[in-house]
Amino acid sequence: MIMSDTSTSSWENPTLGLHGAVCCDVADLGLQMTNYGEKNLISVTFSLDQNKEDGKPITISRKYTKSLNEKSAFRKDLKTWRGADLTAEEKAEFNTEKLVGAQAQVNIEEFQKSDGTPGTSIGAILPPADGQDVKADPEYERVQDRKPKTDEGEPF
Repeated sequence: MIMSDTSTSSWENPTLGLHGAVCCDVADLGLQMTNYGEKNLISVTFSLDQNKEDGKPITISRKYTKSLNEKSAFRKDLKTWRGADLTAEEKAEFNTEKLVGAQAQVNIEEFQKSDGTPGTSIGAILPPADGQDVKADPEYERVQDRKPKTDEGEPF
């Protein structure tokens, strides 16, 4: 049997530096294997104020351990994004849904992937600029709304 990889990628790296953004998704990724063992992870996804060649907004995500501990990356990013730490009530019960639709600025940084090609990631999340109103990609489908993948009829 002859097989070919016919997939094509439409991924376009955003330009480096500060971008206006809007949070368009927060997803519970569940238990995932990491370099530090199994961890409960979440992802926070932003639509940027930069478009791809097809005119659609670029989206970029950052994964976090699902923790509100003061040393966690998620808590630190929330603090810089909001300009204040969590209240006692939020520490007891923080609803991530309130982040969806929230404006921000994200600093995009470059890193080298394991295959040697350049990639981009969110280096920092900051409060939005005055008057900022970035719109989410209207075609973006939140993770919670996506249909589950099925393997019916597949032997493996």
